[in-house]
Amino acid sequence: MNLGFERFVAWRYLRGAEGRAEGRGFLRFVTYVAVGGVAVGVAALLLSLSIVRGFSQEIESKIIGFGSHIHVQSYVEDDLLESASLKRERILEHEQVVRATPVVEDVVLLRRSAEAIDGVALIGTSEPPSFLAGRIVAGAFRFEPDAARRPGLVLGQQLARRLGIEVGDVVTAFSLQQGEGAAAVQPRLKQFHVAGIYETSLANVDDLYAFTALDPARDLLDVPPDVVTRFDLTVRDVAQIDSTAARIERAMGFPSNARTLYQQYRGLFAWVNLQQ
Repeated sequence: MNLGFERFVAWRYLRGAEGRAEGRGFLRFVTYVAVGGVAVGVAALLLSLSIVRGFSQEIESKIIGFGSHIHVQSYVEDDLLESASLKRERILEHEQVVRATPVVEDVVLLRRSAEAIDGVALIGTSEPPSFLAGRIVAGAFRFEPDAARRPGLVLGQQLARRLGIEVGDVVTAFSLQQGEGAAAVQPRLKQFHVAGIYETSLANVDDLYAFTALDPARDLLDVPPDVVTRFDLTVRDVAQIDSTAARIERAMGFPSNARTLYQQYRGLFAWVNLQQ
């Protein structure tokens, strides 16, 4: 498009809008204020859009780093994914899947003292999320047992502050398993040493999740060997995440299902889109 004519008209208007002799100064002042107001408004809009987009990208990167791209689990709450090693090999056959991490997860009570006790989501994993491993504020993201053979535990900073926990402290986790009969509730407990504390600035993460190795989590939660709660999948191309999840779900069959990151955190991503 030839912008010469438009520029000529604009320049003629700014330079030639003289009006009557006694009002020339005021007319020029009004013209410059109008143009300046439009320029400031456009600049403010561009700045606001840049801030919101940067914020949304930061939120998305944190959620992806923490939660992986796809979760493969069961529709039935009590039906764990058995033969985990075989199912993991089947998942890794998909060309889009880079990593499939087995996970055992359940809610437990974490106790430091008689007054400091709270419910947390305990996650047992074979591969700590790289996103969290890079956001350790105290200690290290490791699960190796201490001298007393207590496995390592890594938790969020908000949870640590609320319970008064520091690196090196010994905590006890309680899990209630429902046996046969209404009254057959058998508590299971296990001690951990706090190896590290992380901070993501996501309140629902730092305040809720604690991580340990896969075998200690299975032992506490009474999960048999080679059985997992879910698989955390990382894919090559996020743009194809929906089609990849659909193909994996068809291959795994009922009652397994594959949920993408955007399905799990639908409300949060909807809020981010609304801000944009």
